[in-house]
Amino acid sequence: MNFKQRFFGKCILAGEHSVLRGSSALVFPLRHFFMDLEYEERQSFLELQKGGDFPEGLEFCVSPLLDQALGNLDKKREDLRGVLRINSFIPFGAGLGASAVLSVALSCLMRAKKWLKDEEAVQGFSTQLENIFHGTSSGMDVAAVLKEQPLLYQEGIIKQLLPLPQNPCRLFLSYSGALSSTSFAVKKVKDFFIKYPEKGKETDKDMEYSVSLIQKALYEVGDRKQQNLQIKQAFDLAAGCFIAWDLMSADLTEHINKLKSWGALAAKPTGSGEGGFVISLWEEAPPSHKGVNFIPLF
Repeated sequence: MNFKQRFFGKCILAGEHSVLRGSSALVFPLRHFFMDLEYEERQSFLELQKGGDFPEGLEFCVSPLLDQALGNLDKKREDLRGVLRINSFIPFGAGLGASAVLSVALSCLMRAKKWLKDEEAVQGFSTQLENIFHGTSSGMDVAAVLKEQPLLYQEGIIKQLLPLPQNPCRLFLSYSGALSSTSFAVKKVKDFFIKYPEKGKETDKDMEYSVSLIQKALYEVGDRKQQNLQIKQAFDLAAGCFIAWDLMSADLTEHINKLKSWGALAAKPTGSGEGGFVISLWEEAPPSHKGVNFIPLF
């Protein structure tokens, strides 16, 4: 039995962290960032091959995650003989879903081996694996990787599958220059809620409203100017949540200020915060001569 599949990353437009407390989140697939998994069954003991643009992230997590996956199914390495190649074109610790992609990729391999019965089992199994990275996973990133289309996620389920916007505004991703740690950020937000419960409720409301504004702007508003105004308001609200949670590091703040000085209408972290990628809104295409790699969302 041979198996080969490509898995894409994700970008959260809004809803980070609040999704763990029942708020909604809006997530889009990323075609520019992906991971390829290929398995060739042989009689020899399993050989792991890791490559791609970001193999260093795989070095630390593939073996333990694979052993965890096999152990959860009462299997051992001896039950998975042959060659397993994983090439990552997604940076780990950047907010683009690398841990979810790897978890889904290994789970899909388990399904191909007929050790998992269907997609529902794959989703649950993938979320269990992602918990190893995040402590507590909402399941949102896993759902986004599996569906490969925009979705609204809430309270552990896909609330709505969405098409790609017909007349999208100019949204671009760029790297802040610093890595992020989801488990660290999640703990920081939990501590914030313990210390400031009322402020915490307000941030969740702001993030929820941010999600609503972006969804309406992308799918209901035809006028580009009005669309940009709504998304700017949404990004500013969401960025305010990251500031309140103390997840806007010096690197993120400097990068966002730089983008705005170049003409960005608004910008916010995408992912857990502290570092990773930033999503920014532009009236015109961002500058190509500033040494920053701008990646279009659409």
